[in-house]
Amino acid sequence: MEESPSTMAVYANSIYEHLDYLVYDEKYELDPANLKLLQILGSGHFGDVHLGILNLNGAKTPVAVKKTKQLASIQQTKVKKSPEECSKIWQMERDSLRDELKIMAHIGFHSNVVRLIGAITTSKDDFCLVSEYCEYGSLDTFLQNKMDLGLFMNEIVTEDDAGYVVRGRDCVYKRTHDITWDSQFEIRRSEGILTTSDLLWFALQMARAMEYLTQHSVVHRDVALRNVLLKSDYTLKVADFGLSRLAGDDGYYCQLRNVAMPIRSTAPEAMRVGRFSEHSECWAYGVALWELFTFSQKQPYAEECPEGYNEIMTFLTGGNRLTVPSTAPKPMYVCY
Repeated sequence: MEESPSTMAVYANSIYEHLDYLVYDEKYELDPANLKLLQILGSGHFGDVHLGILNLNGAKTPVAVKKTKQLASIQQTKVKKSPEECSKIWQMERDSLRDELKIMAHIGFHSNVVRLIGAITTSKDDFCLVSEYCEYGSLDTFLQNKMDLGLFMNEIVTEDDAGYVVRGRDCVYKRTHDITWDSQFEIRRSEGILTTSDLLWFALQMARAMEYLTQHSVVHRDVALRNVLLKSDYTLKVADFGLSRLAGDDGYYCQLRNVAMPIRSTAPEAMRVGRFSEHSECWAYGVALWELFTFSQKQPYAEECPEGYNEIMTFLTGGNRLTVPSTAPKPMYVCY
């Protein structure tokens, strides 16, 4: 169920936003004539993402291009809003994209963070952010497709050779029961089969990205599998920094503007007071792991709290948590 406006979190009485003090580096500026848009890959809260071809130094490279929606398109979809309100929405989209651009330029390079290639900021009509293209798209859609096609193989052994249930704190993996398991890796990959080891590899790459962002004082604030992209070699890229901000000297970021937040992955204390830090990022990462091992088949708390914000807050403050996925290795959970 999609959250209604009444369930969105609202914050106030906060400190200044450090993002306002970041300067955009003009070395990223691209010539609009060198960029060609091909098709829309997806649509987000603050714009659309296109597949594009960038002609750079004679080489044509596929790229992802995030653009704000056209004002005419906003006016068409927001028929009950005045021209002034539509213009305000359009300006918010441009501001969000500008903020994301400055954050990405600040972050620099990491193998598990989507790489900024450039941007077009001098043209009102072509204003966009250009980043590396990830062939397999978002991780949530990738996992959903694998599950729908029956292409997941659980490596965790639940029964021994005699048919008895395997118990205890340690996980037993197929490679300990099948001496051919490791040698068949290439066959499984060529057949598109996803395994528990792949999920663990995704989890590790996501953790590395989050560690890197923390080292650069960036709080993402929207860590979820829909914002994680995947390359064809299974390299994972954390992306979509539209809600990201720089943390202060004390490691915290406080929300200044009233903004809709992803309530199903945000830590309850951050939802209450609008204070984000590496601790709230860890919470979001934990929810992302739950998404990972449930193959993003449902939204977090969809069954426990279908009504949204108030119900989720009551659920969590009562000491309740998401159910441990059956496909997740036990050592990943402190308590089970």
